[in-house]
Amino acid sequence: MEPATIESLLSLASTYLKQEKNIKLIEDAYNLAKQQHEGQFRMSGEPYINHPLAVAYMLTEIHAGPSTIAAALLHDVVEDTDISLDYIEKYFGSDVAKIVDGVTKISKLKYMTKEKVLEKSHQKILVAMAKDVRVILVKLYDRLHNMRTLEFQTPEKQKRIAQETLDLYAPLAHRLGMYRLKAELEDLSFKYTNPEEYIRVLNLIKQQKAARDDDIVKMIERLKEILNTNGFKNFDIKGRVKNIYSVCKKMNTKNKEFNEIYDLLALRIIVPTIEDCYHALGLVHGEWTPIPLRFKDYIATPKPNLYQSLHTTVVGLNGKIFEIQIRTYDMDAIAEMGIAAH
Repeated sequence: MEPATIESLLSLASTYLKQEKNIKLIEDAYNLAKQQHEGQFRMSGEPYINHPLAVAYMLTEIHAGPSTIAAALLHDVVEDTDISLDYIEKYFGSDVAKIVDGVTKISKLKYMTKEKVLEKSHQKILVAMAKDVRVILVKLYDRLHNMRTLEFQTPEKQKRIAQETLDLYAPLAHRLGMYRLKAELEDLSFKYTNPEEYIRVLNLIKQQKAARDDDIVKMIERLKEILNTNGFKNFDIKGRVKNIYSVCKKMNTKNKEFNEIYDLLALRIIVPTIEDCYHALGLVHGEWTPIPLRFKDYIATPKPNLYQSLHTTVVGLNGKIFEIQIRTYDMDAIAEMGIAAH
């Protein structure tokens, strides 16, 4: 993946931030960060500025606000350079300073292993989250970029950071309903905490990838036929194989072998309205046999993190088991990005 540049960041930000002052705030934050991190390098050998740029770019992809993006660019400046928080507040406003301060405080927390995790550390993070969720967003994407570049650290540090991510940051992403981010943090961490098992399951998934992809394509084609025939105009269908960590977790908690995990294949039907969700569910159950006790209605009773969707598991084409989620476009945005969608 190409590293983010200030040009690509500003270009992406300008697709939804229309006021010139917001773009200028981001540009000014970048210029200060670049100047202050000059001569600093990451373990990979690349200029340090690439890290805050990457974090800011990922936040821009989820349409974060200008203060959050500026804070992401400046998030290591107070900790790693001579610039004070007062300086940030004076030139970038109290909003940006508050986020930078929150991220700096979280970074200074000493994390212990799960057995003796310091409750106060958890409490401080949750208090920071309650005060301003933007602090957590910057910290989560900061951690994601660090996990993506973890190969440049020592094996000891890799294991420690990965374990901390599994124990603390992935559950935090889950709590906020940010499932895509959670899945990536889990898989990247698992690669370092249990490399043998990670490679074993990855290979098992790869071995049958072509057949599984074919199953997903055929199910999507059949679903499209069914929805089109029944008057659905605006819909989207996506298919995926579950992430490596969740497959391993399922194997361990249910004491099953890989070939006994049936719902590896997941499909998502996205439609405009709640009525469409229940209509589509009826059509799915009319076409394929639902598996008893596997239906959940998170539309009528949303999860605490606002997640809404209908979940059902059916015996699909060729007797393969598919988990099918049905939701509206708004629900899908919240399911993918959680609280960030707001």
